[in-house]
Amino acid sequence: MKKSLFALALACAVLAGCQEKVVDEQASVRAPEAPEQSSQDTPKLAQLDTPLPDGISLPFRYHVRADRMQPLDESSQLRLIDIDVLDLDKAAANREIAKMLGKAGFRGSSPSPSKGGTRVTYRRADGSKVSVITWDKKGRKVHARGAKSSAYLGWTIPVSADAAVPTPTP
Repeated sequence: MKKSLFALALACAVLAGCQEKVVDEQASVRAPEAPEQSSQDTPKLAQLDTPLPDGISLPFRYHVRADRMQPLDESSQLRLIDIDVLDLDKAAANREIAKMLGKAGFRGSSPSPSKGGTRVTYRRADGSKVSVITWDKKGRKVHARGAKSSAYLGWTIPVSADAAVPTPTP
């Protein structure tokens, strides 16, 4: 009885081995699939859902980590934008942000250290204020492949009496 059980188990193992070989041969006969494009070549980047105020746009490639609005009081709201900056280190990102905001009429403060990065606060005559903190990728972990730095923009926007303050995004 033990010999017949052993023979049965051996036969099952041999059959199972043959089936794997057939499956392997079928897999090698299939037509080759089209090569996938490497995600390193074209990283998927999240962009801003809502444009920046006054038609201002970020002058570099970026990946949005967070973008939300919150009311401060009945006369202003705060837009918080957290991004990874691709292709630019912290110094280059600071220069590009300064140029972008300068063209829109903002004047920047002197850079100061903040939370392991560099903070510059930009103000405009209409009461708009943008507080920017930038980090290199060693000072703050980046999430997007290819990012060399990151930035956090706190954009205080005056609200006119007849405009509704947007509902904050959770």
